[in-house]
Amino acid sequence: QACAPPFPRLDRTRRQRMGHLLFAGIFPSWLGFDTGPAFFPGSRATVWQGQFFTSGNRSTTFCTSYRFITDMGDDHAFTSLPGGATDRRFSRYYKNELKRFLKGGYKTLSFES
Repeated sequence: QACAPPFPRLDRTRRQRMGHLLFAGIFPSWLGFDTGPAFFPGSRATVWQGQFFTSGNRSTTFCTSYRFITDMGDDHAFTSLPGGATDRRFSRYYKNELKRFLKGGYKTLSFES
């Protein structure tokens, strides 16, 4: 009998380090500029987009950079950032939304008239 080859688990193959925009890979990991590896499900054909490929001997990843859901008739919206509210590494808002984003969660923004 012919056996099908085992397929690797997606949570092991669709992982990527999230590097700081300017300092990715420059500083030691314990300084916390980079994070991960994080799991990015999906492909270019799914709602949760995540594309992995190699370009110029470098691993490249494209994925959702911001999620925003709203009903134009309501006074609130659901949002999620892939990092945090700031790019300042030593701010408490650096990466403050990362866990929520990776789990597919949202926070609610309410608007007042």
